[in-house]
Amino acid sequence: MRVAHLILPLVLVAACALPPIEGPDDAALRRADYPQLRPLSEIVERAETQAVRIGPEATGDLARRARALRTRAALLRRDALGPADRERLRGALARLRAAR
Repeated sequence: MRVAHLILPLVLVAACALPPIEGPDDAALRRADYPQLRPLSEIVERAETQAVRIGPEATGDLARRARALRTRAALLRRDALGPADRERLRGALARLRAAR
């Protein structure tokens, strides 16, 4: 407990010795280019007229990725232990309980 009482003042003094953190220059903020705000209807209209078409190469890639994800999910759903391992662990647990 006494060590904490000694460390806290040292940390506070050390924090005072750090140089001040400078924020962004106000003039630079005033000159900055900010994005223009647009109505949502305009954005939706542009998205509908410039719809991206998915080609066969993208479709094939998506199908491969979907198959890989399904395979991985099936592997994750499987039991981690086989029947022999499960029996070995049950035997070890039984011996441990009997030893108590």
